[in-house]
Amino acid sequence: MTVTRTPGAVLGAHSDTQTLGSAGASWSRIEVLVPTVLGVAILLFAAGSSSVSALAAFAHDLRWVGLLTLAATAALAAVGRRGEARPALSPVLPLLGFLAFALASSLWSVEPQLTVQRAGTAAILFFSVAAVSRLCAARSDVIERFMLAMVIAASLYAFGGVLVTIVHPATGFLVGPPIRFRGLGENPNTMPMLEAVVIPLGVWFALKTHGRRRALAIVALALLIQTMFLTGSRGAILAAAGAVSAQLLMVRRTPRWRRRAIAGLTVVLFYGLFSGNAVQQFVHVDTRTTAERISPGHDVAPSDPCAQPGGSAPGTPPRPPTAIAFGVSSKTVGGLAGFLVPRPGTFWSGSGRLQAWKAAIDLANAKPAFGYGFGAEAAAFGPATCGVSQVFQGQFVHNSYIGLYLQVGAVGGLALLLVLGTLFRSGLVAVKRAVGSARDTAAALVASVIAGLVLAVFESYFYSVGNVATLAFWTCGALLLAVPTACSTSLQPRRKVPAV
Repeated sequence: MTVTRTPGAVLGAHSDTQTLGSAGASWSRIEVLVPTVLGVAILLFAAGSSSVSALAAFAHDLRWVGLLTLAATAALAAVGRRGEARPALSPVLPLLGFLAFALASSLWSVEPQLTVQRAGTAAILFFSVAAVSRLCAARSDVIERFMLAMVIAASLYAFGGVLVTIVHPATGFLVGPPIRFRGLGENPNTMPMLEAVVIPLGVWFALKTHGRRRALAIVALALLIQTMFLTGSRGAILAAAGAVSAQLLMVRRTPRWRRRAIAGLTVVLFYGLFSGNAVQQFVHVDTRTTAERISPGHDVAPSDPCAQPGGSAPGTPPRPPTAIAFGVSSKTVGGLAGFLVPRPGTFWSGSGRLQAWKAAIDLANAKPAFGYGFGAEAAAFGPATCGVSQVFQGQFVHNSYIGLYLQVGAVGGLALLLVLGTLFRSGLVAVKRAVGSARDTAAALVASVIAGLVLAVFESYFYSVGNVATLAFWTCGALLLAVPTACSTSLQPRRKVPAV
């Protein structure tokens, strides 16, 4: 006697999770565990780039344990689904070519040992997300679990940043100029990178659910959006806004609903620009020591660059804040009235990236074919940042496409860009072919990939496994390969399973 089992036809219709015998039950438990492992791994990578030194030290090595655990559990769960539907395999060949080239670049890398290490961690990352894609193929309910796990992880990360700021404001804010909210992030641009990629998934969660779950989804989405705005991270804000705009145009709704949604998004964006600038007006930082506050000028030489609160010599990091207060100052009203006026380091002003990009391109053109070695961006570009710009900070290009060209040249760069293009094309096909709630799911994943691609213009991240947003970005891309299968499972062959 046999029973026939087929996956759910569309997303939203749960696939058959009947287990046959103890082996089937074992596989079912592993499948339920994998999304949780993904969420924990994302949180560990976020903690590894934390403003809290103790938390960063705790997660620095543990995050790699999380990635290996994800690879192992996803692979075990995927092996248990042999013979069932498979995701699209079109990105596999260019991805293998990129990994081989990345490893081979250690032969001419300026940091050979680092290149081998980075190539190894990249291989583990891509193996993990490939196993996730294999596990999710034709499994609408599993796809949703992974999306929800990423939303929960990002929301906990943002909530943790708010808590840290309440308990110890000097950690949650970074003294500039200007003053910027950073939460648990290493710098103000860290936390919003993950948030920009996950916000489209939060929008999907809010649209899909009803009642108390929708209220919870809206709270989580508001938390992600508000903390992102407070950081003043321009790249993340533009990436999230553009991605959600595309998502609202792709979802299965009436034209009138879409117009209202776009209008609402515009209002939220303007509010965000205002609220981000308000941090400069309502947060007041004192960098003086206790002795200086009690007796101004106490033991401070007039020639000391730190004699004035927050003062610093060129190239010297600003003093850490010793006290932070919240409230209205004498300059608050005028500051809020002129919040559209450019200020150094705020949303409308420059950060020196354009000059850094030009310098990086000139450097990469010296080795246009093969680059300076995978993972050697800081080693190659760091010395060139001297004199690039007075406001540019860091040893990275802050542009993933230029950084990729710098590391692996045109040959390796084209291979990885081909992978990204294949993922994006698969997403568009999924949106076109999906029916019912599956279209909303495909639209959310495509929007997350769009956010990641736009974010890559402003940050060097999607080839750096240790970055806070890398795992979430590639997971969304991997899920896109599974969505077309989940939306067309009626074309999949039926599998007969012996009854117990």
